[in-house]
Amino acid sequence: MNETEKKLWKKVNRYAWLLKFIPFLRMAAVCNNLAFGKVNIGSDIDLFIVADKGRLFTVRTFITFLFHFFGVRRHGNKIAERFCLSFFIDDSALNLKNIAIDKDIYLAFWIKSILPLIDDGVSREFVLANDWACEYFERSEDFRIDESRVAYEKSFIGRFFEILLDGVFGNFIENQLCKWQQKRACAKMEI
Repeated sequence: MNETEKKLWKKVNRYAWLLKFIPFLRMAAVCNNLAFGKVNIGSDIDLFIVADKGRLFTVRTFITFLFHFFGVRRHGNKIAERFCLSFFIDDSALNLKNIAIDKDIYLAFWIKSILPLIDDGVSREFVLANDWACEYFERSEDFRIDESRVAYEKSFIGRFFEILLDGVFGNFIENQLCKWQQKRACAKMEI
């Protein structure tokens, strides 16, 4: 492990505890270059997030707010050593086959390489949903996710927000957050 990689993992360990406060978060995992062990001085820290079905935009809003508040979210020209929050799915869409290109060994390797920080067990569901990727590995037992970094359980505050944002009220909030985030995304595309 080179010095840059050590520095990035130190930052992950310093801020990953924030994720335990996020309601409806099923998994947060390091992915891409840091998970591959291929970083350089300008590298960011990519996170792959799995939310409860129907709460994707709630999870995205909470994580974005917290990481922005602490000044560690990647945005604008602030990239190096910051958290990139661009990979979000909910647990109804665990199978990534529909985004795979023909013979997509890269996606198979990406799936195998994610390193969960918070995981309620959905990483196993994720592997099962993507069993198509096993064909790219010599032995099926080689296709498993390293769960050795899972260290944080959901906090009381995270559970409290899940109770508060459940049901009709939570659905309303999710719908409003969805509209707001989609509107922002469309505005960015026009620039």
